[in-house]
Amino acid sequence: MTKPRVSASTSTAPSEWISLKEQLIQFAAIVGIAAFVAFTGITLIEWQKRESLPFCDYYASESCIPCPENARCSGKNMECLFGFTKHGKRCLRDQKIRKAIEAIDELIIEKFCGNYSLSLCKWTGPKQLTVFEIAQFVEHSELDKVLGIDSENFKLVKEEGQDAAIKRLNTRKNSQGLLELYCPIQLVEYYKPYRCRAWEWMLSYRNILLISCPLVFLAVVILSKAYLKQKISKRAEQLYIQVCQTLEAKSQNNMTGGETWVVASHLRDHLLTLNERKNGTVWYKVEQMVRRDSRIDQYPKLVKGESKVVWEWQGIMKRLIAK
Repeated sequence: MTKPRVSASTSTAPSEWISLKEQLIQFAAIVGIAAFVAFTGITLIEWQKRESLPFCDYYASESCIPCPENARCSGKNMECLFGFTKHGKRCLRDQKIRKAIEAIDELIIEKFCGNYSLSLCKWTGPKQLTVFEIAQFVEHSELDKVLGIDSENFKLVKEEGQDAAIKRLNTRKNSQGLLELYCPIQLVEYYKPYRCRAWEWMLSYRNILLISCPLVFLAVVILSKAYLKQKISKRAEQLYIQVCQTLEAKSQNNMTGGETWVVASHLRDHLLTLNERKNGTVWYKVEQMVRRDSRIDQYPKLVKGESKVVWEWQGIMKRLIAK
């Protein structure tokens, strides 16, 4: 019996397919690398070419680069205008100058619109200003010293700050041909002083205030008196406890033959503060508590030739002995 023959083509086909696949991958990698190198080289050449081009002074073309905004160009040289700092091929606003311009702008708006709102609240204040008056106001404000800018640069900062403020205001020419500035209503409301806001609020709710204010005042008076009464009562209770402790301790002198009583006025001056002595209300309540206490006996006594009211602690044992 003869064995079947295996074809040579069937055994070599898979290896040939793998070899072809590897060749395709290698070819694709080579093409990709070549494309990347070519793209990078072209980009660098274009960048170098563009860097070597001069700036356009007055017009733009393929042989020059347009001069950036806020810059002054001459050939390959670029100089940023005042208030701007060079960042590569751009001129960006200098932070210190920007803050100075914003400060001048805000000062003008706040001063003018704040004063204008006063006139709406029946107080004195200009309703309009001229450009000259604004310039005078900024000139006398001495902002150059506050902002730390030299006088040469402050002139340009002042002009830009004034221009920024004028753009936010309404303008019109008067009969004399001068440009007058008016504050828009939205800025008037924003910069209106608190005293003006309070005055407007009181006028709007005057009927309610006429009714509620006396009621609020009466409630405050009643609550104040109630709080004061409670405070006096609490203080009187504290003093009454101290009086009882003092008299009870004094009664221990009975065993040694010492004085067992205390002059009421002396005890008062010892326990009360200076303000409480002037008022007398607190001690009056203490005296009422002493009168209602059966453990304390009060009677007149001649002390150093003067008649004094003295208090003496009776206690339970002393009352039993007396009986």
